[in-house]
Amino acid sequence: QQQPSEGDVLIVCAGENDIGNGFPLHDTLRSFRDLLEYWGSKWNHHSSSSSLLIFLGPKLEPWLTDDPASRKRYVKMSKSMQKASSNREGVIFVDCLTMFCTTTTANVPGAVLGGKAQADPRFFDPDQLHLNEAGYALWKQVIDTIILQNQ
Repeated sequence: QQQPSEGDVLIVCAGENDIGNGFPLHDTLRSFRDLLEYWGSKWNHHSSSSSLLIFLGPKLEPWLTDDPASRKRYVKMSKSMQKASSNREGVIFVDCLTMFCTTTTANVPGAVLGGKAQADPRFFDPDQLHLNEAGYALWKQVIDTIILQNQ
């Protein structure tokens, strides 16, 4: 198994399909914690290493507008992943919940839990799940900034 080189970056996005497929949230979070443990023990075990794990948290997607139960699971998953990522060397959690929401709904009080934040269809493919070119371009900007800040 290959070990990372100085300055390697691993970018991960996971968990959204689990919720969409009805998997229990605790199973997804256990897998996430396992990933973090693996990262800490195998990839970033030397304090002199500058390798970086960037985890892109779940994002509110257009299909969630009609599924408040799944939306709540997305929010809970995001908060749990953010908490599990905190204080881990070489791990950066990116809160993406409202990153792809309309600017008029993303920052209003109660936007996330109250269902007011609405995914902006300009960032999504017609399947209302996957990002389109504009969505990936936004993610790339965020990732590039993080990498530059951590060089």
